[in-house]
Amino acid sequence: QKSIPDLPLRMTHKATCGPTAAIAEIIGPILEALANCCQLSLAQASNDIARFCAAYDFALEFEFGAIDVTDAFWQMSKPICLNRVRRLFRRYPQAGLVFGISEDALIKAIDLIWNDNFFTALGPNGPIYGKINGCTMGNVISMALCRIYYFCSLEEAIALTGSQNFVYAKSGGDDALIIAWSKDVLTDLIDTLNNLPDNWKYEFRSPDRQGNLPFFDCNLKKVYLDRSN
Repeated sequence: QKSIPDLPLRMTHKATCGPTAAIAEIIGPILEALANCCQLSLAQASNDIARFCAAYDFALEFEFGAIDVTDAFWQMSKPICLNRVRRLFRRYPQAGLVFGISEDALIKAIDLIWNDNFFTALGPNGPIYGKINGCTMGNVISMALCRIYYFCSLEEAIALTGSQNFVYAKSGGDDALIIAWSKDVLTDLIDTLNNLPDNWKYEFRSPDRQGNLPFFDCNLKKVYLDRSN
């Protein structure tokens, strides 16, 4: 086993034979259920966005964009992540009741899986690497943890801005879609996010010159309707 802490490696195969693989298969659905409880949760499909746009009467001009996180999995802080899982578990205790797991047992399981972050690179027969910092990309629980991590950062940033001008804010993983009434609101949010002590770097992605913004499996486009008729 080789330990290479600072190379930008990407996982090509799931760690299905590691010591904690069986635990990860059990914990994964619990974390997904916990993440889905959050009001900032966004299914990775266009339905959520389409329903919102169809129901909302945009009488005023609005601004929108996506906020991406660079190397989200590698840059996650384990202590912060575990604290945020605890916070959501206490806020949505139904997740623990449904799966019959306690808060302490869930945190201990995540800690074990996080530390067992070995993975193969360059094919199934390639060398085995261990990532010292961050959560292993491709692990069964990694995406759910990333979503929970982002939810909490986004909630904290929105609370700190004190703005009521967000009409839509949802996160689907390591990126989020934001719709607001002004560009200043979006700028303030991204500045606030980058000042949070969460070890993440946020980048704002605005629509192109034609007003198009690809986000997950849909393409958003700003269109102005003539309401005179």
